[in-house]
Amino acid sequence: MDFLSCIEQGYFIRVLNDPAPRVAHRFCGEQHISGAWCQNCEKPLLKYLTIDHRDPVVHALCRAAPLHLLYCWTCTVPEDYFQYRAGDDSVEILRYVEGACYRSPRYEEFPYRRYPRYFPEQVVELVPLSSDEQSFIKKCNREYIGYWWGNKPHHLDYLYGPMHQLGGEPWMANPLYDNFYGWAVKCAACGNDMPFLASFDNDATDGMVFTENSTVQMLYFYCKNCAVVAAIPQID
Repeated sequence: MDFLSCIEQGYFIRVLNDPAPRVAHRFCGEQHISGAWCQNCEKPLLKYLTIDHRDPVVHALCRAAPLHLLYCWTCTVPEDYFQYRAGDDSVEILRYVEGACYRSPRYEEFPYRRYPRYFPEQVVELVPLSSDEQSFIKKCNREYIGYWWGNKPHHLDYLYGPMHQLGGEPWMANPLYDNFYGWAVKCAACGNDMPFLASFDNDATDGMVFTENSTVQMLYFYCKNCAVVAAIPQID
């Protein structure tokens, strides 16, 4: 069966060095979105990306408002799927693991000491993957190819490992895991399969990282009919 993706064409998410961009997808940064609050930590959710609905690439996804990709690393949320309904600059939390905040004095600080409430914001652009790049990523996922097997083509070595990507099919930290094909992720609202939306590696901004594990990959899935976002981390 084919990989389920919200956008068939894949796009790398890369820093945009344009002082006046026509569209402005925003990676990281402080957020004041209504409802985007972690009940465990009692603080705003961490923003990975705000997708600018003015970009023709995402018109079919975002309807008439930006789409925010959110998460929380400092509590029990990573223990299961995290899901929320996206509104017009608001969210409604639908599913999360209720539990401890690891920033409290009772617990060793996780993911690391002095974890920020947000990372500095960067404006990013969507750069299309070439057909060769997408084909090679698919081959890696299906055959579990890795540089440790000694068969890495030199001109495509930058494709090994998680990366910031919207749509298409991303390199997967665990390609044999049951959520690889997307349909293992069910929408909390309608129960239908949720196609893949975005992937992020462990790099935040200004040389900072989301966790101390360099192999962490964050995956987002999206139910367009219900406007529900699901997030789940993967570790190689």
